[in-house]
Amino acid sequence: MSNRRPTLDDVARITGVSAKTVARTLNGEKGVGAETRDRVMEAVQQLGYQMNVSARALASAKTLRICIVSNWMTAFFMSQIYRGAARACQERGYHLIIREFDPEQSDAIDTFRRQLQAAPVDGIFVTAPLSSNEGLLAMLDELGLRYVRHSPMGDFERSDVVQADEMHGGALVARHLWEKGHRHFGLIMNVVGHVAAAQRYQGFVQEIERLGGVPEQICNIGYPIGSRTREGENPIGYNEAAQLLSQKHRPTAIFAFNDEVAAGVLARGHAAGFSLPQDLAVAGYGNADFGRLTWPALTTVRQPNSDMAYQAVCWLTEAAPARARVMTFPVELIPRGSTAQA
Repeated sequence: MSNRRPTLDDVARITGVSAKTVARTLNGEKGVGAETRDRVMEAVQQLGYQMNVSARALASAKTLRICIVSNWMTAFFMSQIYRGAARACQERGYHLIIREFDPEQSDAIDTFRRQLQAAPVDGIFVTAPLSSNEGLLAMLDELGLRYVRHSPMGDFERSDVVQADEMHGGALVARHLWEKGHRHFGLIMNVVGHVAAAQRYQGFVQEIERLGGVPEQICNIGYPIGSRTREGENPIGYNEAAQLLSQKHRPTAIFAFNDEVAAGVLARGHAAGFSLPQDLAVAGYGNADFGRLTWPALTTVRQPNSDMAYQAVCWLTEAAPARARVMTFPVELIPRGSTAQA
């Protein structure tokens, strides 16, 4: 064979199937036998064939690619998001692309724009808190890209939205801690720029008031969403817990924004010599796998991130609706040892 670039017909000739079958195989479509698929992929590797994504997009008006964009890929909830999105893509014959977008970088929007132009996608799942980043959303609108937002601050007619019942999650934790006998609470929530944190806080406070408590029994301090710790630094939540525990009327229970922060609270409690949960109860949010390995095991709220991502990809691979949709997913309290006693 000459030095020319291998074509779809070359792959078909080697495998003894039609070019259409080769295309269906490479597109991940159903109905192609395992033996045929293996022969096609072996020929693709042998020839060094590469799909012409631009030509394919022009021909079918689809790239068969879905993108997830997040401001922090190493956050635990992103592994849950990935699993749900990957499952939907696999079922529907799509490829999944993941991009990290740091809004603090001055060239973040231009960089992401170039990435999307170089490798077009059919739709984007925009995770929180980027789902409320006006600059990013305006760029996606300018490019004419469909997107589904995860827990945005508002503007629900702009696009499809998936979200969890965050207020109910906060209320579940409040009721659980109240029933354990706690009356002084510390909250580590970033209530600026992240709707989930604001709703969890609001749900917690309203439930405490409904149970007969007053706002003065609750101390809420900020937590910088997306913050990262370096080697040798205290874990996230550690310093915030120290701030809460240094108060004259210190809380006997702390509710953290997520399980990563809650693990930091546990670390601070142990370092301060508290008996957990007798002296200090701790609750997190998100149902991270590592929460079963902390000491004590972490009480948390299960948020169905995987289910939300699955639904988002399903929407993005279907025809666009006449009007934007909002789907709210239920949450569930998972009590464990970190709040077992008051």
